[in-house]
Amino acid sequence: MRKWMILLAMLMMALALGCAGAEGLAYHQALEAWKDVPHGQDDIEVDIFSYETEDVGLTEETIGEEKALVWRTGLGQVSFKVNVPAAGLYQLSIGYAQMDGASGQIERAIEINGEMQYQEQENFLFPKRFRDVNYPFEKNEYGNEIRPRQESVMESTKMLLTDRNRFYDEGLLFHFAEGENILTIKGIKGSLALTSITLKAPGAVPSYAEYIAAYENQGKGKTVIQEAEQLSQRSSKSIQNLTVSEPGITPEHAGYKLLNVLGGSNWDSAGDFVEWEIPVEESGLYALSFHYKQNFNTAMTSWRSVEIDGSVPYQELLAVGFPFNGGWKQMTPGGEKEPYLVWLDKGVHTLRLTSVNAPYRAVYDRLDALVDEMKTLDLSVKEIVGKDNDIYRIWKLEKYIPTIEEDLCRMVEEMKEIQGMLQGVVGNAENLGDLSAAISDLEKLSKDHNVIASKIDSLTNVYTIFSNWLEYMVSQPVMLDRIQLIPAGEKLPEAGAGFWRGLSYGFTSFFRSFFNTGDNMTADRDETVTVWVQRSRDYVDMMQLLADEYYTKQTGVKVNVSYCPPGSQLLVLANAAGEQPDIVTGVDIALPFDFGIRNALVDLSKQEGFDELVSHVAQGSRIPNYFSGAEYGIAEEIRVKVMFYRTDVLERMDIKVPQDWDDATDALSTLLQNNYAFFYPYGDYLTFFFQNDVDVYTEDGTGLAFTNEKGFAAFKQWTELYVKYGLQPARSSFYQHFRIGDVPLGIADIDQYIQFDMAAPDISGQWTIAMVPGTMAEDGVLQRWQAGTQTNAVMFKTTEKREERAWDFLRWWLSTDTQYLFADSMENYYGEEFRWFSANLDVVSMQAWPEDHKQVLLDQLSWYKQLPMVPGGSYMTSRELWNAWNRIVLDRGNYREEIEVTVEDIELEIGIKQRELGYIDEKGNILIPMDLMTIERPQGKEE
Repeated sequence: MRKWMILLAMLMMALALGCAGAEGLAYHQALEAWKDVPHGQDDIEVDIFSYETEDVGLTEETIGEEKALVWRTGLGQVSFKVNVPAAGLYQLSIGYAQMDGASGQIERAIEINGEMQYQEQENFLFPKRFRDVNYPFEKNEYGNEIRPRQESVMESTKMLLTDRNRFYDEGLLFHFAEGENILTIKGIKGSLALTSITLKAPGAVPSYAEYIAAYENQGKGKTVIQEAEQLSQRSSKSIQNLTVSEPGITPEHAGYKLLNVLGGSNWDSAGDFVEWEIPVEESGLYALSFHYKQNFNTAMTSWRSVEIDGSVPYQELLAVGFPFNGGWKQMTPGGEKEPYLVWLDKGVHTLRLTSVNAPYRAVYDRLDALVDEMKTLDLSVKEIVGKDNDIYRIWKLEKYIPTIEEDLCRMVEEMKEIQGMLQGVVGNAENLGDLSAAISDLEKLSKDHNVIASKIDSLTNVYTIFSNWLEYMVSQPVMLDRIQLIPAGEKLPEAGAGFWRGLSYGFTSFFRSFFNTGDNMTADRDETVTVWVQRSRDYVDMMQLLADEYYTKQTGVKVNVSYCPPGSQLLVLANAAGEQPDIVTGVDIALPFDFGIRNALVDLSKQEGFDELVSHVAQGSRIPNYFSGAEYGIAEEIRVKVMFYRTDVLERMDIKVPQDWDDATDALSTLLQNNYAFFYPYGDYLTFFFQNDVDVYTEDGTGLAFTNEKGFAAFKQWTELYVKYGLQPARSSFYQHFRIGDVPLGIADIDQYIQFDMAAPDISGQWTIAMVPGTMAEDGVLQRWQAGTQTNAVMFKTTEKREERAWDFLRWWLSTDTQYLFADSMENYYGEEFRWFSANLDVVSMQAWPEDHKQVLLDQLSWYKQLPMVPGGSYMTSRELWNAWNRIVLDRGNYREEIEVTVEDIELEIGIKQRELGYIDEKGNILIPMDLMTIERPQGKEE
C-alpha cells in the first residue's frame, strides 16, 4: 500500500511538472504534491570524485586538509550518481570553499534526474565569508579608529541549501527516486571548491517547550557581553562596522570616531549573516538579549534566525523579530518576563544571526500576485485609451474589459486581507498609512472605474505603492551595538543612558570636536600627496582607507585624501593662491581641457608609464582630455549608454530588439500604435553624428566639420525621431515608466541598471540590456558609436618633487589592480548602488555583472567616443545644437534654416575665444597649432 501511495505521489508530481513546467512550479506547490512522500531516514554521502562534466574543466586539489573538486568558472555543469535505497525527500548539504575574495557571488542551480523540481532550484547562493584582519581596530593620529581591511575566509564550510530569498525557515527538500539518481550542479556565477555533498535525512527542529524540558538544572552562569563589532566572520563586506556617537553605545568615547556598532541598512539582504565567537565561563542556561536599532524600514519588523554552534536550538529561534523603533532598544527573544533560554557549556560558542524573510512569505506571495494582476489591467487600459487621451471624453471601459468592475472590487477585498495579514506579522497598523491610503484609492476606482481612463496614472500610482511594500518585506535592516548572555533568573539589561549621562556625553563630545578632525585639505604638501576628490564622502573615505592600507605601507609616502565640491570654483581659487592639490579625481569632462590650456595641469602623456596606463581604458575617453599633443587627464569612470528593454512587453507585441535605426523606428511605430513609447536621452546628437562618420570639429580645431550635407543629414536624423516618427520630446522619468511598462524600450546611462536591479523587484527577470542601435557603414560594419559621460583624474603643476611623487601615486591609483580593489571594496562595503563604472575595461571584465550583460557593456564601451574640446566650442557647441533642436521640434522650425543659424553662432564664438587666447589672429590665421585626437573603430565588429 505504501509503495502505491509513493507511486501516486510521484505521478502527481510529474503531472504538476508537466502542467506548470519547471519555471512555473513554486516550492510550496512541490511540497503539496509530495505530502505523501516519506522523508529519507539516513544520510547519504555522495562520492564527489566520481563525476561527469559538461563545458567545464574541474581539478582535484587540497583545500586546507580536505580534498576538493575545484570549479574555477561559473560555466558548465557537473553531475554525480547517487544511489538511494528508498524513494523519499532529502535536504542537501553542500561542503564548499570560496576561491577568491572578490565581490562576485557564487551561484549555482541544481537538477535532480535532469529536472528542476521547483523554481527555487534555478538559483542557489553560496555565501562568501570575510573577517576583519585586526581587532581591536587601529587608530589614526587623531584617535579615530581606522576601518580594518577584510580578508576572505578560505576554509571550507557546510550549508543546507535554502531558497535564495529565505522565505522558508529550514533547508529545502528534494525528491529522490529509489535506486540510481543523477544530481547535477549547473554553473551560474563565481568559482568554488566542492568538498562534500550529503543527502540529509530531514530532522524536526524541536519546540521551545520540548527543548527546555531537557534542562532541569539551570547552572550557575555569569553574564557575558559581546560587542557586535567584534565578530568572527560575516557573509558580505557590505555588513559594516559603523560609528555611532550616542550615550549608552559601547564602547563609548565621546568626541572620537569609534567603530562601535554593526550593520543597519547595509545588513538587510536575505541570507546575509554575522557570526561571533563568544566565550562562556560557566555552564548554564542563558537568555539572549540584543541592544539594537531598527528605524530604517518604517513599520516593518526585521527578522533573524539564531544559530548556536551551527544549528537552531528550537523553532522559536528560526525567525526572531526586531520591530521598528525610533531609537535604541533592548530585545530579548521570548520577552522580558519569560525569556527563551539556551544551554551553553563552558567554553567558546559560535552565535550566528542570519537575515530571513520567512514570516513574510504568505503575505508577499499574495501581494506579488495581486501587483502582477493590477499591472496587466493597467497596461490593458493604457493600450485602449492611450497616454495622451482627451480628459473630457467619456469612457465606458466595461465595453472593452467586461470584467473590470468585478476585478477591481475583488482586488480591493484581496488587498484588505493582505493588509490584515501584514498587520499580524508586524504587530501593529500605526505605520501602514500609505498602504491604507492606497487601498482607499483602489476602492474609489472600483466604484468608478472610468476614472482610470481620464486619470491615466491613477491605477499605476496605486500598485506602485503596493510594489514598494514588496521591497519593504524583503529588506531586513538591523543595527547592533552589543549582545548579552544573561544567566537564567537574573535581571535583564535596560536600554538608554539616562539624562545625566547623556548631558555629560554631549558636553564632552562638543568640546573634543574642536580638536579632533580627520579631514585636512591643507596638510603639509611637501611631505604628503594631497588628493582632492569631487565625489561623495563615502568615496573619499574608501580612497583614504586603501591609500593608507596599501600605498603608504608599500612606499612610506603619506596620502591625504579630502572632499572637494564639484566644479572648478574652488580649484581656480586654490590654484591662484598657490594652494592647489597634487591630484584631483572625479572631475567632469571639461575640466582637464579648461585648466590644461591655461597651463595649470601636468601633461600626463610625458610621464613614464603613461602609455601602458591608458592602454586599459576605453580609448574614446581620451579624446576630451587631449589637446595639441598633450593629455591633461585620464578617465576613471564612464557611464556608457545601453538599450534597456522589457522582454515581456516586446514579446507580447512581437517586437524584435532593434539592431539599427531602421529597426528602432519600426519598433517605435509599433509601440506608438499600441499607446506605448520609446525613450531617447535628451540632447544626444553625438550618436547620430558619430555613427554617420560626422566629426564635430575640423582637424585643426578652428571650425566645425559638420557644415555639409552629411552633417546636416545626421542632425536631421536626430530631429526626425520626434518630428517624423512621433517620439515624445518630454518624458518625466524613464525609470518609472519602464518599471510600469508603458515605455518598454529606451536608451539610458548604465547607472539606470542598478536602479532597475535594486529598486524594481516587481519586474525582475522581465528586462535586460542590449547595445544601442547602430548605423550601417558602406563597408558593412554596423557602427554603434555613442557618447555617455565620464569623470577624470588630473594632476596640478607644482614642484618637480611633488609632481614626481603625485604621478607615482596616480599610477598606483589608476592601475588595474587598485581600480578593481576600489570597485570591489565600494560595492562590498556600501552595496550594489555604489557600483563603480570603471573606464578600465579589464576592471569591468572582472566585476560581478551577469555574463551576458557584462559582454554588452564591454562591447558598448569599445564603441564609446567623446566630443573633442576646442577653445570656444567646449561650452558653445552642444548648447546651440540643443537650442536648434528646441526650435525645430517644439517650435516646428525648418531644420536646414535652424542648423545654418546655429553653425554661424558657434563658429562666431569659437573665433572670438581662440583670438582671445592667442590661437588665431584677427584674420583667422593659426598662431598656435591645434590638433585633436581621433580613434579607430573597434576591430572585428562586422555584422
